[in-house]
Order: sequence, then structure tokens, then C-alpha cells
Amino acid sequence: LGDLTPSGSICYEGELWESPTSWSMHVKRRVSPGMKVDNGWESVFYVAKDGEKTKLAQLRRTHAHKMCDFGSFEKETATAPKVKPALAA
Repeated sequence: LGDLTPSGSICYEGELWESPTSWSMHVKRRVSPGMKVDNGWESVFYVAKDGEKTKLAQLRRTHAHKMCDFGSFEKETATAPKVKPALAA
């Protein structure tokens, strides 16, 4: 598991990863060194404290809609429960 930082980077074993794909490839190549391609947006999940998993691609789509005035991002984040995010590949 890695930690999602406030800036959106992934902290894993003391290293920062700027994209879910680069982090996912790093982790998966430890198990399968010959792996050449992976889409981290589709294979990495955000895991909430309650154990609920959401693909990063879904979070990105949701955030993009809110940034385009399809919803109130500020209102929803102000009332959102505080959780420590974790990532699982």
C-alpha cells in the first residue's frame, strides 16, 4: 500500500511517484519483471478507512466533472469525512 499525498503524489517506501502508472509499474515489476505496460489509472484503487475501493480513474472523472461546475467540489469536500487515503495495486 502507498499513501496518497495532498499534492496527488503517491508515497511508497520512502519514494514519491508523480503518476499512478509509474507507481503501479514499479510495484508490479517486482512480481513480474517482464511487465511492459499498465494503466495505473485503471489498476490502482483508493481505499477508504471503511475498506471501500474506488478506481483512480473514477475519482479523476468525478473531480473533472466537479471542476466543470457539474457539482460543488468545495461544498462536498467541506462536509466530507476525514480519512487517511491508501492505494492498493
